[in-house]
Amino acid sequence: MNALIQYCDACRQSASSSRRRVFVIETQGGYSGYIATIAGLSIGALAVYTPEEGINIKMLDRDIDHLRATFAKDRGQSRAGKIILINEKASDTYSAEIISNIIKVEAGGRFEARWAVPGHFQQGTTPSPMDRVRGCRFGVRSIQHLETFAGVSKDEIADDPMSATVIGIRGAQVKFSPMETVERFETDWKQRRPKIEYWRSYQDIVDTLSGRPKRPRSESVSSSVGGGERPKVL
Repeated sequence: MNALIQYCDACRQSASSSRRRVFVIETQGGYSGYIATIAGLSIGALAVYTPEEGINIKMLDRDIDHLRATFAKDRGQSRAGKIILINEKASDTYSAEIISNIIKVEAGGRFEARWAVPGHFQQGTTPSPMDRVRGCRFGVRSIQHLETFAGVSKDEIADDPMSATVIGIRGAQVKFSPMETVERFETDWKQRRPKIEYWRSYQDIVDTLSGRPKRPRSESVSSSVGGGERPKVL
């Protein structure tokens, strides 16, 4: 995530040099739109395309109309470039390159578009202070958890669901979740993502901040992995 934000900031700086430029950037993440959505919220993306929602031609047409209106209002006060993020599995048809080319054609010379794929650049950068603190928290809590099984028999350990757990952060707390529960009830193994994706409501925030038009409720979005309703923002 840190590397992706750094990459997007560099692209935005390039886009801002001409004002009328859009970058369509492909993110990693498999069939989960988590990375694209959180990055979109962090950088102020114009739009984020995820596997959960999919992409169709009506969506692209509406977003291009939004770009036309945005650039038409530009009088030079703001030199911020525009960023659109697309998850690598958001569509089997509409790639970052294709979306960029469609925008370029439909812009009619009034603005331009570029596409970029940071690829494995996203997997290597210097950990942030927060990353390092979390690493320490995980390490200490893992050792403490292992120590709770000292002196316990093998049979008792085998019968205890907490003897095989995954550590993570829920809310602001470090939590252990039994693997049995994670496997049976919380994971969509086919798509390799959680069944309950708390972050999907953030997409509405991204759209609100960018002024992106809302998708009509009656509009069906198709993709290679299906769509689905977003959870409401609480």
